[in-house]
Amino acid sequence: MTQTIIKPYIKCLDIEIDAQGFFNQVLYHKEQAFWLDNPSNDQDQCGEWSYLGCPEGPHAKVLTYWQAKKQLQIQQGGQESTETVTTIFSYLKTQQHIKEVTGIPSPFKGGYIGYFGYELRGDNLPSSHYESEFPDAYLFYCDRFIAINHRTQKTYLICRDLSDQQQRALTWIEETLEQINLSSKPTRKANNKAEKTRLANNIEDKMRIKKDTYLDYIQQCQEWIKDGQAYQLCLCNQLSIPNIHQDLREVYATLRQNNPSPYSACFKTKELTILSLSPECFLRVSATGRVTTKPIKGTIARKVDPKEDEKQQKTLQNNPKERAENTMIVDLLRNDLAKVSQAGSVTVDAYLSIESYATVHQLVSTVSSQLAAGKDIYDLLKATFPGGSMTGAPKARAIALLEELEQGPRGPYSGCLGWMSDDGASHLSIVIRSIIANKNCLKIGVGGGITHQSIPEMEWEELKIKAQCLYQAITNKHHAL
Repeated sequence: MTQTIIKPYIKCLDIEIDAQGFFNQVLYHKEQAFWLDNPSNDQDQCGEWSYLGCPEGPHAKVLTYWQAKKQLQIQQGGQESTETVTTIFSYLKTQQHIKEVTGIPSPFKGGYIGYFGYELRGDNLPSSHYESEFPDAYLFYCDRFIAINHRTQKTYLICRDLSDQQQRALTWIEETLEQINLSSKPTRKANNKAEKTRLANNIEDKMRIKKDTYLDYIQQCQEWIKDGQAYQLCLCNQLSIPNIHQDLREVYATLRQNNPSPYSACFKTKELTILSLSPECFLRVSATGRVTTKPIKGTIARKVDPKEDEKQQKTLQNNPKERAENTMIVDLLRNDLAKVSQAGSVTVDAYLSIESYATVHQLVSTVSSQLAAGKDIYDLLKATFPGGSMTGAPKARAIALLEELEQGPRGPYSGCLGWMSDDGASHLSIVIRSIIANKNCLKIGVGGGITHQSIPEMEWEELKIKAQCLYQAITNKHHAL
């Protein structure tokens, strides 16, 4: 930043605004915008807040980074510049950050919002053979935004600006308030379930790695595991669907209505749009350096009948393969966190718990630690990225082996997305259950953890379960707007 932002200007509304209406009718028409969304109304400390905005303030900037070229493009104030940097994480650590941000009620005080793609890699990990068609990191630096508290049902219009720019800040607040008052919630129409079901049967045809090959790859993973090269491997696949005049507002509205998740997001840039229904918290960091991560390993479909659904939960929690898979990732994350945490501070707070969503039950554990003195979110990312739940164990060898099979880059999928506040706090989700869209194509990444106990046909069916709600939202022919 060229100047220090020293004063927050805040307008509190005693209502929870219609975030969907505001995003659809105001922000979606911007070239770049974000909505970190919580349609599930999960009101624990992970999911109490939602954020909306765009990088258009006087102190805003946009960073795009390509790992293969080590090239960082910076857009700020209508100007563009390019730098060569070793890693995006190291660059961000060198930037000026405001460690004391007072008077702002939301955990995000202003700072960076965006994603880091899977091909970035953290410290001491093999570089990727593949180059993503999308930037490997895309970040907005935001000095003004809307924050919604779902617990108190209040909305805050937050602007950070210089103390002699009060009128500029108040003008933005007044204009934003007027836009909120003019936006309204769209009316949804009933879905044609028969049409959606018919189209969903085409999921297998859209996979980058076809069924027979994927089953062979599972067996190859099991051979590597048998040989002692890995304990578990997260083998991923990708669906590609032509983008034929898709209204992504419609797609996201369908997703968040049918499958609400606490770490949902709509992140819109010049090159791509990410629609995410992620249920997985990658890293949550407090301003005092307390770290929490919640790896998901283990998925089973929900049932309509409550008794059958309860049996599904028990089946998942007692499944030896899923328990072993989750345990291996917990151990991997404990090791990752220990690299940048105070000695003895890494703990497992919840082990093999069930979390339930609209279409699936998941097996989730919680690991936490305290960052060591002098360490911050960017040191933490270098030590932990990409998330171990999307690689396997041991991480470095798992990444190298998987690249022999996956036939292409993952891009933003299985990276992370969220916010990094100037006061040191951060909240990032794993990019799963997500659609990555550009003007030509919509891509859906899917994957599953392979162990020596995996049954190939069941792993393939799990892929289809994970893809189904996303694919159906794309193929739904009825318009939400």
